Amino acid sequence: MNALEERDKSSSHIYSLAVVDNNMKSLGLIVIRELFALIGRQYGRAILGKKNVEDVMNREAQAFNINENIFAVGDTLEENLRNDEITYYLLRDNDHIYKGIFSSRDILIHLSNMTKNDMIMAQSIQRKISREETSIHETRFDLVASTQPVMDVGGDCYMIKNFHKNRWLFSVCDASGKGIAASLLTTTIWGMMSIYEFRQGVMPFLKKVNNYLYDTLESERFITGIFLDFHAKSGKVQIYDMGHSYLYIHRKGRLKRIPLTGNPPIGIQELENISVGALQLREEDYLFIPTDGLLEQVNSAGTMYSIKRVETIINKNLNKPIEFVKNEIRQDFLDFKGKEHVHDDVTFQLLKYYGKEATDEYKI
Repeated sequence: MNALEERDKSSSHIYSLAVVDNNMKSLGLIVIRELFALIGRQYGRAILGKKNVEDVMNREAQAFNINENIFAVGDTLEENLRNDEITYYLLRDNDHIYKGIFSSRDILIHLSNMTKNDMIMAQSIQRKISREETSIHETRFDLVASTQPVMDVGGDCYMIKNFHKNRWLFSVCDASGKGIAASLLTTTIWGMMSIYEFRQGVMPFLKKVNNYLYDTLESERFITGIFLDFHAKSGKVQIYDMGHSYLYIHRKGRLKRIPLTGNPPIGIQELENISVGALQLREEDYLFIPTDGLLEQVNSAGTMYSIKRVETIINKNLNKPIEFVKNEIRQDFLDFKGKEHVHDDVTFQLLKYYGKEATDEYKI
């Protein structure tokens, strides 16, 4: 007992000791806090002074093979990991030779570090597929995109793709949920959009990706999105609204929501037919495609961010570069929310069209 007391005084970082035989085979554990709890009892020192180490060790201490998978250990000890009190375990090889000690706290720290590393990797991937800010300048139009996840990773993404001469795909998507699960969905659909040719149009793509996600996830997760098939030379736009519905046109000083015949979100159900909307852009029109993270943000007064604020910003900056307009929208959003937390990922695209005035009008 005196030796153990000296051991405790010499190091405050020793919390448990393994007991082994002459062949280094593990026999049990002594947890220091439990031992000194016994010493502190009435007559505890006198009683323990007559015992040897084998009498006070815990023979029932759980032992694990050193080659066992860490996740298998975590599953076995799930209940212990929920307890506040730290539990200690033995490590040994196939011959029961002692290899070390670990605690429930060690497992939690290791799993936490693994989760943190996974989040960093997911964040790195997501930033590469949907950069925080993107600008496109073409002869007939300018376009900017902006995204800001509420967590390290998010469920929003956007796509800008020139898949044929004068023909572009613009898309803003919002996956259900948050965090890594939502990030996996957005990474999946972004990857599919990036490699798909789109020569046959957007509809075949949407059917394929919808049925793939539906078969894989069985409606447990889904994606809302707007997909625009944009003909830059003519200004014609085919609109595929997959449960998203946030699409606005700015014309003659007014920013109006475009009424759409919507389709179900991607991955909710099997789809045979997809409704398509049409729009003819005129010279100096703007298209604005936000996610609900922008429009449903509230301030300290409980008021939601208004699309009228975006209208005012566009009207004040009609002759300014589109990047300037984008930055004004971002700053106005931050000023509006004030100290209120951002509740969802905030993403939008803004397009300004310079083409000749079209004859086929869209009335607002």
